[in-house]
Amino acid sequence: MFIGLFVSKWTMPTNGLDDAGKYIGYLERFLTFIFILTGMYQAIGFLVAAKSILRIGNGRMAHDRKKTEYVLIGTFISFLIATIIGVAIKHVIN
Repeated sequence: MFIGLFVSKWTMPTNGLDDAGKYIGYLERFLTFIFILTGMYQAIGFLVAAKSILRIGNGRMAHDRKKTEYVLIGTFISFLIATIIGVAIKHVIN
């Protein structure tokens, strides 16, 4: 129900959801941060693998491949930032 309310502002477009990438980035950084603080490092691997599989599966045409590579670079930078912040905060807490 909550997820339905959250995504209800979007209609099903053919070119993607407005601002969805921004929210995906927020969620992946937040989840990475939480997984680091709780020591669930394998869950970070799951996030990276799941997103990579979905993106690479969509990158069949040359234009889509460039977009896929662009998104994956952004994803890895996002995970890197969240990991650095999570490890730093975990170090401060401990």
